[in-house]
Amino acid sequence: MYSGGRDSSVLLHMVFHQTEHRPPVIYVHNEIQNPVTLEHVQQQCAAVGAALIVATPDRTAFEQWKAQGWPILGPMPGGNWMTRYKHLGIRINCTACCQRLKTRPGRKATKAAACDAQMTGLRAVDDYNRRARIREHGNHYMTDGLMIYHPLSHWTDLMVRRYLRQHSIPADPSSAPGEWNGCRCCAGSWKFFGNPVERMRRRDPEHWWEFIVEQGAWLPLLVVKYGKAAAVVREAVANLGGIERVATEYPHVFDYGEIPPRPDYRK
Repeated sequence: MYSGGRDSSVLLHMVFHQTEHRPPVIYVHNEIQNPVTLEHVQQQCAAVGAALIVATPDRTAFEQWKAQGWPILGPMPGGNWMTRYKHLGIRINCTACCQRLKTRPGRKATKAAACDAQMTGLRAVDDYNRRARIREHGNHYMTDGLMIYHPLSHWTDLMVRRYLRQHSIPADPSSAPGEWNGCRCCAGSWKFFGNPVERMRRRDPEHWWEFIVEQGAWLPLLVVKYGKAAAVVREAVANLGGIERVATEYPHVFDYGEIPPRPDYRK
């Protein structure tokens, strides 16, 4: 699996420059990522002579959110929130979103390429869930009929930065100032400064409006933020003139899940 990010770029370089293996490279394009990332992935694969396979999910992001829940608060905090507040009338589920829009199509494409193993750039320091998974299974385990390997599981941020600098590996342009990386609609880090929802409002207002107003993310976001039932939130927004007026006159209300926001979550 290759995301085009720092960690997976290190792994791509190591495999194609330090081993004789020439596996196909799987990239999952779910259409809510920055398009410059796909271009970067294509360029990096061409540079090392890798066969690139672009996989896509079997449902759109909006279909996923409606079916299993909105990508808000992250896997563990979101699960805890649902345990305590599911009676408020909305569903949030970051885990299902990542599984359906990234993990599942990537593994499906891996099997379709007649491969029985998959390598990723996942590291233990990335987040609690990944650290717990590596602590339980080690850096390789069997799942979904595939052997999953995480060769960089023990690497630190410093080790990654040094390798990138030593080998002059270019960064994904989506990480440059003024750009955005990852899934533009992800509210997994919504309580943090610089989260994707806040950045999307400032840098990509058309998609922000689509997400908040047209697709209806305003309701679960406000329910989570204020801890009020969906019916109460709908009534309050209606009393303010409707969601279009609220989104036009008070767009900043959707920027963060708590005020003040927590320090920047990015490394």
